[in-house]
Amino acid sequence: MSDSTNAAGTTRLSSIVSDDLLQGVVAFFHERTGVRLWFQDLSGYTVAPPTEVPRYCSLMINHLRCGLANPAVTMAPLPEIPNFRSCLGSIGHLVVPIRHRSARGDVKELGRMVSEPMAVGRAPYDELLAESHRLNSHPDNLATAAGTLPVVDRDELLQLAGLVTMVLQRVADDRSSRARNLAVAEAFEEVGMQGNQAVIRELLTSLVREFSDADAVVLSTHPGDLESLGHQAAFDDTLPEDERRLLLTFTGEVVKWISQTGYPISFPDLGGSAWRRHVLGGLDLEGALVAVPVKLPGHWRGWWTAYYREPRAQLEDQVHRLSVLAAHSAQTLTFVAQLEASQEAAMTDALTGLGNRRFLHEQLERELSRSHRSRYPVSMVIIDIDDFKLVNDAHGHRVGDDALRLVADALRVPLRRSSTVCRYGGDEFCVIIPECSPDEALGVARRLCEEIEQRPLVVAGLAPVGMRVSAGVATQHPDEPLAVDLFDLADRALMEAKRHGKNRVEVSQVEAPRLVTEQGRLV
Repeated sequence: MSDSTNAAGTTRLSSIVSDDLLQGVVAFFHERTGVRLWFQDLSGYTVAPPTEVPRYCSLMINHLRCGLANPAVTMAPLPEIPNFRSCLGSIGHLVVPIRHRSARGDVKELGRMVSEPMAVGRAPYDELLAESHRLNSHPDNLATAAGTLPVVDRDELLQLAGLVTMVLQRVADDRSSRARNLAVAEAFEEVGMQGNQAVIRELLTSLVREFSDADAVVLSTHPGDLESLGHQAAFDDTLPEDERRLLLTFTGEVVKWISQTGYPISFPDLGGSAWRRHVLGGLDLEGALVAVPVKLPGHWRGWWTAYYREPRAQLEDQVHRLSVLAAHSAQTLTFVAQLEASQEAAMTDALTGLGNRRFLHEQLERELSRSHRSRYPVSMVIIDIDDFKLVNDAHGHRVGDDALRLVADALRVPLRRSSTVCRYGGDEFCVIIPECSPDEALGVARRLCEEIEQRPLVVAGLAPVGMRVSAGVATQHPDEPLAVDLFDLADRALMEAKRHGKNRVEVSQVEAPRLVTEQGRLV
């Protein structure tokens, strides 16, 4: 987080005070009036500039009559000069609060700008005499201290005070906006490092709701067509369930509309919207709503919808804010998609499109852990092309690549969705089958081998080349230790099939410490 902001994205007082424009106006004020301006935080600590307390202030502070130091003392306003607070007749200070404005318009006070004491006219001696009695101080001491104060023309002070106040508020607003934008950017960057897209979407909805100050936000995405929209929502805890359902229903229709126009849309008063009544069948949904696209040039990433329980007179600020958040979201989602694509590429065999060896071992570890938790067996089939070297030697490596792709395509067909097919390397392919007993795995292996044999390899100018394969099968039960190497058992069964003449399936199953084999020649 930048030094100019805190963790909540609120600007720091020191960042405002150090602004060059503000410092220039403060110097101009001092040049014209002879009065310096101080900046204090909420505790009364003077942030800048370092200065000695004027004699008049010391006298008032020592006798607990300074309203700046003692909240119990009332400092009356001077009606014709805003922000002027009197401590003795026409003697007083400019006191200008420094505020941070949130996106919703809430105001948080950071501190104040305070002038040295000044007089907007010479104090009458009878006022000084009455005050010296209250202070129990010698009248001449108070008169002497008051006489050292600069006297500022009322009209000039009114103009200069207005100028300083305007610049101070503009600088505070600008720094607040910068602080918020910086906090948004850093938060989105951090979210982008959190995990896969499902996790990212959940974090994004929480983040966008926080920075949009909405009562609910919805991130809508779709895998290919708008009829299969998915919504990731973050709701205020007090939002009723029926109101949430109505919001999601209406959001779906709004998203379909802006997906065609490409432009944001807003509803300052949903209660009076004929479209809302049409979509929801007359059911009530009060409040305001903004929806914007989430996209980069040429790439749609989804749509953001922000919902506010209360109607708004106008929603320009909310549209702008949500559009900024949508731009950050698009970059984050694009980064995550690219990261996942690179991770997928690192686990994908480029020739066949199947998972590679790395993916196989990670998936096998996950399935075995799930097997122990869920108490079901996991089986593995390893398939190897018989005499694959002869295909390469006789027809070349391009035909050999065609043979590998043919086997990969054949292995995808007869398997259920939960199974995993990988190319381990060379001409070896592996299949992980969860919730599969030894007998079922043997049947799957035979079916896969038959599927491959029924797909002859077509070689230009030659008769189709028949493909023959061997397979090894192994099953691990949930009550067996994880130290048992399922891949090694299936690989040893495959070697048995090769030793027994190829074009066959061998099954290896662990029972206690011994190895049991069953032979099964293909018909």
